[in-house]
Amino acid sequence: MEKIQEKELIMYPEKWEEGKPVVSIVAICHNHAPYVIETLESIRQQTYPNIELIVINNLKDECEQLINDWILSTKVRCIFLQNTEPYNVSKNCNSGLSLLNGEFVQLISCDDVLLNDKISYQTNILEKNRNIAVAHGDSQEIDEKGNFLNIVSQNLKQDVAQNLFAKIFCDGLTINTPTALMRRKCIVESGGYNEQFEVEDFPMWLHLSKKWDFFYSKKVFVMRRVLKSSLSRSIPNFKYSRENAIKLHADHYLYNKAIRNQQLQKVLREARYGELSKSYKSLVSNIKLIFHIKFLKAVAWLFYRSFLQILGKNTTQLK
Repeated sequence: MEKIQEKELIMYPEKWEEGKPVVSIVAICHNHAPYVIETLESIRQQTYPNIELIVINNLKDECEQLINDWILSTKVRCIFLQNTEPYNVSKNCNSGLSLLNGEFVQLISCDDVLLNDKISYQTNILEKNRNIAVAHGDSQEIDEKGNFLNIVSQNLKQDVAQNLFAKIFCDGLTINTPTALMRRKCIVESGGYNEQFEVEDFPMWLHLSKKWDFFYSKKVFVMRRVLKSSLSRSIPNFKYSRENAIKLHADHYLYNKAIRNQQLQKVLREARYGELSKSYKSLVSNIKLIFHIKFLKAVAWLFYRSFLQILGKNTTQLK
């Protein structure tokens, strides 16, 4: 994994607390001036002592000065990398991975906020369960002003090691990245992040869950900000194709089921949010899936939206 950023400032820790593994946090900033300091403070306020921080600023903007000023004023130990040009999330993750020393890895966007005991709680889990690659949990969604929205939770077994490959591969289970603490060795053995994908998470969850267990805690670990200006939304012509990630595992016996379920998810999503004429075409082109419940849900959504359109109501705001 090449070092693609320009190194601006390095402050190495003099000494770690003995007997505790180092946790490396890679914080990626992309147009996050109103929020970056809150994110960095949430890292600094962690109750866990052995934290190595790598901050990557993806744009040449005001955040560079904000981050530099914060580092100098707090005297926090970290590595600060300023990109000379913007990169996708996967490439930024690999850049951070090429520099870190920790046994465990935390990724965070610089508009999210870690709860104070997040690293301590999950480090304890990973230390006790050596076969686990990822400890993860719930998130509290917030808006740009910090107002609480929804709690994002999972319908999974709690506090037990479990293999989630089938749920991720076939059912589209989404692991909320900032809630996850990962074992660095497992990421490295998986080859790092696939830079062909603009966003890092789904391909990595597939690779990790294929070989190792995950551990879910029904506990909120992070406040995740919902913004239109996030990096994944701001990349020109951004298309994140789960189907392409699934195709990387075409030799798996669940592949056909995974592709079918992905098609059903796409049909349902288009029926709920897409342009009506295109949604009907999508429905017809996938008529072979008619006996699946998600297909029938898509039909119901299209009829419902068509009825509202007849009444002159706006269907684009439906959730």
